[in-house]
Amino acid sequence: MKIEDLRKDYDELQVKYGAKELDSIYNGGCEKNPDICFVFMNPTGKNIASDKSWKDRKSPWLGTKNIWKLFYKVDLLSEETFNKIQEKKPKEWDYEFCNYVYEEIEKNKLFITNLGKCTQIDARPLPDEVLKKYLDLLFKEINIIKPKIIITFGNQVSSIILNKKISVSENRKKCHKIQINKNEYKVYPVYYPVGNGIFNIDKSIEDIKNKKIDVILIKDLSRLGRNYIETGNFVEVVFSAMGVSVISVDENYEIDSSDYYSDDYLALKNLFNDMYAKDISKKVRSSIIVKKQNGEFVGKLAPYGYIKDPKDKHKFLIDKNVSHIIRKIFDMILDGEIRRQVTEFLNDNDILTPSEYLNLNKDEDVSVMKKWNPEMVNRILKNENYTGTLL
Repeated sequence: MKIEDLRKDYDELQVKYGAKELDSIYNGGCEKNPDICFVFMNPTGKNIASDKSWKDRKSPWLGTKNIWKLFYKVDLLSEETFNKIQEKKPKEWDYEFCNYVYEEIEKNKLFITNLGKCTQIDARPLPDEVLKKYLDLLFKEINIIKPKIIITFGNQVSSIILNKKISVSENRKKCHKIQINKNEYKVYPVYYPVGNGIFNIDKSIEDIKNKKIDVILIKDLSRLGRNYIETGNFVEVVFSAMGVSVISVDENYEIDSSDYYSDDYLALKNLFNDMYAKDISKKVRSSIIVKKQNGEFVGKLAPYGYIKDPKDKHKFLIDKNVSHIIRKIFDMILDGEIRRQVTEFLNDNDILTPSEYLNLNKDEDVSVMKKWNPEMVNRILKNENYTGTLL
């Protein structure tokens, strides 16, 4: 059996459990003994390949940005490719670029898939009973590619695949095993990755305690920590007790924790890092205060009804697509309608909520509210931005 042979079954399940206007998203990467098979939950309409007009590969995460940060942070995606991804808007992902990204994924011997292949409009989780419909097909997929290890993301996916209740917080770094047609595979449950992937000293120490790390390799000492006392404590006490060496590449040092404090350079270097971090923090705060005093916007997203000026990200332009909705809300209130009546009007007329509109038009991971409620209306009414004030 080839992996393509499973697509017919996936498409039939899409009709039952997915959005009717979208296609299934399958998988992508190295299909012959990959080093790692990554199993996510299920795709959403943010994947540009889910559009029925898309005639090329239908692999996970096409047209998105956040998840690729994870692969880049753990050195599974080149800086060049990562930068190209960050520069592109979803609509700029063409067939050529999508294949370019997954050619690198294949070259790095990775395979990316979802437990559920049924594409949904938004990112709300699927019920267990729906995801379980895909389990046998996922096992066939795994048996075809035969990965060395499998990484499952989140409690729900991990629990279904391992057929037991899994809490990632209690199972991090633990290896589980599953048997598929007499083939045994190692499975590692991990936290859902968006926003993770950066160096976390607490989690690293946990790995050290589990004897998973003998050497910590860092670019420079500032990557280990910028608190002078705590960094010294890690090297002198924690790492020493556990027999761990620390190699700083830029400083060209292999740090012997037993005589850390005898090296004046390293002690002073950590002190400078500590001072530098505090100084940068003060300068950043001061810069933000000055920008606010000058009437410049410093937030990430413009309020609903506005867009950032492409020529000056600190200024707003009126978003003509939804500005009439803002005006309608204020007009109804001025005419004596109450917030509940405004909410009913917006829902009855199928007006997208601010989060739905943001999710549709920007590559942002936001919690989507499907229905308007009086509190949303109240926030708009109390937002001074709609009076022309820039907060």
